Amino acid sequence: MTPFKEQLLNIEVISEDGIKEIKEQLNIQYETLSSKEKASILAKTIHQIIDQSLPNFSKETKRSIRMELMNKKLSANSLSISANDIIESSIGLATREEIEQELPQWVYKKADTDIKVSEFNIASLLNSYSKSEITYPIASDEYEPISITSTNKRGMWQKYRSLFLGAAAIISITFVMIIFLERPVQEPGDYAKGQTAENKEAVANQRIHNNLPSYLQYEQVDDKDLREWLNGRKSILAEEPYYSSIINAASEFNIDPLLLFAITGQEQGFVSKEHVNAEKIANNPFNVFHSWEDFNTNISESSRIAARTIVNLSKDRPKEADPFQWINRKYAEDPNWWIGVSTIYKQLEEVAQ
Repeated sequence: MTPFKEQLLNIEVISEDGIKEIKEQLNIQYETLSSKEKASILAKTIHQIIDQSLPNFSKETKRSIRMELMNKKLSANSLSISANDIIESSIGLATREEIEQELPQWVYKKADTDIKVSEFNIASLLNSYSKSEITYPIASDEYEPISITSTNKRGMWQKYRSLFLGAAAIISITFVMIIFLERPVQEPGDYAKGQTAENKEAVANQRIHNNLPSYLQYEQVDDKDLREWLNGRKSILAEEPYYSSIINAASEFNIDPLLLFAITGQEQGFVSKEHVNAEKIANNPFNVFHSWEDFNTNISESSRIAARTIVNLSKDRPKEADPFQWINRKYAEDPNWWIGVSTIYKQLEEVAQ
C-alpha cells in the first residue's frame, strides 16, 4: 500500500461514531413517527453529509457516487466512508474532465498536501488502474458512459450502473436504517412558508403543548425592533427567509422566538453577513446535528429541529431547575452554554418585548 492511499484510508468522511451521534439526536428530537420514517430521515442526513463531502462534481455524478458508496457500505454492513472510498468511486463514475480538474483540488483540501503533489498522486492512482477498469461517462444530460476497452456486456452494465446501484441502495437503506433506529419520530418539512391572515388563528390553536415555563412559551415579538437590532449587528438572520422561518418554527412549537434567536447568538453570533460562509451558516445557525458544516440543510428545517429539540429536552424538568440549564444537559457539550443563551435572551427581551 502506498503512503498516499494509506493517508486517504485514514481520512474519515463518515464514521460509525458519527452515525451513532446522529441516531441519538434523532431519538431526542423526534418521537411520533414509525421506525421506517425515522430511517428515512437518517438516510437523508447521511446523503447530505456525503454530498457535501464530495468533490465539486456535477449533480448527476454526485448522485451516482453517493448511491454506489451507500450500496457498497450497506452490503458490507458498515457506514464508515473514507476519502479513499470516494476516490475509488469517483474514478469509476466521474467524467475524465471532472477527475482531472476537481479531484486534485479535493485531495489538496482533504489531505492537506501541495496541489502539485495532489495532481501527481491522482495521476499515479489512475495509472495503477488498468484501462479496462476505467470507464469515463460523457458529461451530458444522457450520462451515457464511453468504455475505453470494454465488451458490449460490460458496456451495458456501465450504461445502467447508476440505476441498478440506486435501486439497490434505496432498498438496502430502508431496511438497514430501520435496524439502526429504535423509536418513532417526525420527519422535518418545510413549514415556514409564511402565514395568511386566515390561518393565523388556526396556527395559534395548533401550537404544540410543551413543558417550558410560561415566560418561554410563544409570544409575539416586536418585529420592527428585533430586525433593527439584528441589522445593527449585520446579522443575515434579519433577512428572509431566515427571520420568518425562525418565527414560524417558534410559533409551531409554542416557544418564545427570542429563545431561538438567543441560541443562534450563542452558537453563531447571529451570523454576520460579513462572514465568508454567512449563507451556509444561516442554513443551520443552531448547529443541530453537531454543526452547520456537518448538516447544511435549510433554515426552515433547522429551525424546526432546534425547536423540537428544546421541547423534548424540556420534559421532566424539576420545578426548581433552571430551564436554560436543563436544556443545556444534552443540547451542547459546553456546560456553560446555558449562561450565554440566558444572558442573550434577557438582552433580546429588553429589545423586542
